[in-house]
Amino acid sequence: MLTNSNLIITALKHLLYKNLNREMVGFSREFELPTFSIKDIKSYAEATKDDVNFYSENSIIPPLFVSRLIHPFLMNFITDPKLRMNILKMVHGELSIRWLSPIYISDRLSLKMELKEIVDTSAGELLRLSFLIRRESNEVAEAIAGLLIRNPKGEKSKREEVEKETIFTTEIKTDPDQARKYAKASLDNNLIHTSSLFAKLVGLKRPILHGVCVFAMTCNELLKRFASSDKSKLIYMSGRFAYPVYPGETIKLRCYRGEGDNIIDFEVINTFGKQNIRFGKFEFRR
Repeated sequence: MLTNSNLIITALKHLLYKNLNREMVGFSREFELPTFSIKDIKSYAEATKDDVNFYSENSIIPPLFVSRLIHPFLMNFITDPKLRMNILKMVHGELSIRWLSPIYISDRLSLKMELKEIVDTSAGELLRLSFLIRRESNEVAEAIAGLLIRNPKGEKSKREEVEKETIFTTEIKTDPDQARKYAKASLDNNLIHTSSLFAKLVGLKRPILHGVCVFAMTCNELLKRFASSDKSKLIYMSGRFAYPVYPGETIKLRCYRGEGDNIIDFEVINTFGKQNIRFGKFEFRR
């Protein structure tokens, strides 16, 4: 796993990269995932304000623990000099996860990672990676992560917002030290979440909360409201990350009626009234 010092050195080495290497599209690797413990699970649950009492040696893992499983492989790939990624300009642009089967703490899992595409957007180059998680020969989850290499002269996406019927709103309180807790629990030690100096270096006011942490807390609230907190009912969740959330903020989750009676559209609003998660979609089993 990359240490903070190695990440800083790598980021500085990559400063001169202007464009991603599109010859890498189609690159794939397969791995056996390391085992994890009930301590790892409870640490992740606590960092995302989930109920730690839900978890035992035989329970389903937290839904977004999937991101913790794939993160070390993601980081090793994006810091590969052959990809030519300027890490200081990279932000997590979008995320979608489909859960095909419940994943249990005792499961032994494997991962296939593939670079699906690199496309130009109004805000910069967007790289999409897929992560297919298997238990033996059975697929249990698939995640698509979109990473944006920001163009300072680019514009934010102007995809049209469609007016919808609001069916539920709630507030989620984040903790001042939550970014540090989540960094430890998720293995995501990107310094924009833990170092004031590094955050300011990339143009932020101070360290920001991980987008996936907000995604996980949002998932917890959606499960509680629409699926009786039954994680086995979760099918799919996606969203685009826009404006940051700072640790200690109270954010607002706003839900809208989706295309079916088991689909909820949602958005997350930060303290300043800006969308942190846009075009969110949540699907569950009734």
